[in-house]
Amino acid sequence: MTAAKTNQSVVELNRSLQVAGKEVKLLHQTRERLFHGAESVDAGWVKRVAADVELSERLEAFSARFARLQDMVMDKLLPRLLAAAGEAIASAIDNLNRADRLGLVERPEEWIALRQLRKRLVHEYMDDAEEFATVLNVVLRLSGELIEAVERIRRFSERHFGNE
Repeated sequence: MTAAKTNQSVVELNRSLQVAGKEVKLLHQTRERLFHGAESVDAGWVKRVAADVELSERLEAFSARFARLQDMVMDKLLPRLLAAAGEAIASAIDNLNRADRLGLVERPEEWIALRQLRKRLVHEYMDDAEEFATVLNVVLRLSGELIEAVERIRRFSERHFGNE
C-alpha cells in the first residue's frame, strides 16, 4: 500500500471515528434515559413502555441509534481501520474475526447474530412482552460492548496512527 493511500485511509478512519464518537454519545444518553442504569428488563417493563408514548419513542431512538452505531462499526469503522493498518478488507465476519484477534471486539459471531436480532427488535415490536424483553436484554448488554469496542478502536488508532 502506498503512503498516499495509507494517509487517505487514516483520514477516512479519523472521520469515521468522529462520527462513531457522536453516535456513542447519543446511544449512551438514550440508553441512560430509557433504562436508568438497569442491566435488564422484564415483561412488565416492556408493557409499561408500550403504554407510554414518551418511553416508546425513547425505545425507538435507542433501537435506531444502536443499529446505526453497529452498522457504522461493522461497515465503515472496522474496514477503514484494517485499510489504514495495511490489512486486507474482507467480509463482515472476517473483519470482525480480525478485530477480535486485535482485541478490539469480543464474540464476533454475536455481532453477526445481532443483525438478525435487531430485525426481531423492530418487527416483533412488543407483540410478546416476554420475548421482546429477552431480545431487548441482549441488545442492552451488547450496546455496552459496542460502546466499549468503539473506545478500544479509538485507542488502537491513537497508538498506531497517532490520531487523537
